[in-house]
Amino acid sequence: MGKTIDITKSSYTNMLNWLDEDSKIAAEKYRVIRLRMVKILDYRGCLESEELADETIERVAGKTIEVIETYIGNPEKYFFGVMNNVYREYLKKPKLQELPETIIQEAVTTDDEDFQIQYQCLKKCLNKLSAKNKNFILQYYEGEKFHKIQNRKNLADELDANAGVIRVKAFRLRLKLQKCVLKCVAENKNETL
Repeated sequence: MGKTIDITKSSYTNMLNWLDEDSKIAAEKYRVIRLRMVKILDYRGCLESEELADETIERVAGKTIEVIETYIGNPEKYFFGVMNNVYREYLKKPKLQELPETIIQEAVTTDDEDFQIQYQCLKKCLNKLSAKNKNFILQYYEGEKFHKIQNRKNLADELDANAGVIRVKAFRLRLKLQKCVLKCVAENKNETL
């Protein structure tokens, strides 16, 4: 996002100490707060919920020393207040849009050589994803009709998430893959010229 804060290990330690003096309890509170922020942002339709939750935590960690002196009340509420500000900034910035359907149709109508390049680029881009994300996106699109629906329900159960969260995650990964494939194809075409 817009603001960069110099975060140190001691900033995170101070933030965890603010959450609770017991390090185990503080770590669990941190985990729960982050998870709740991600879920709230997903519910709002945010396509960058994990990134915004992480940025929120970084901002809170960077300000903890100042805030401890004056803040009265549950520290968790402070996190959510900062998250709302980060979310408002996110709403103001230009949004990524899904690539037009014509790109997919062009890929289908291209000759075998172009298809092979696109296929190789897709494999290359899939391998750039983490194993977890690669498995997720492959499972999300696996099968047809009933089997695809069942796969998506299984994914939701595995991730303990609702269908909306699964769709948002798939959208993000698909967008990332599309950009990677288009870049790779363009680089391959430039090499052959």
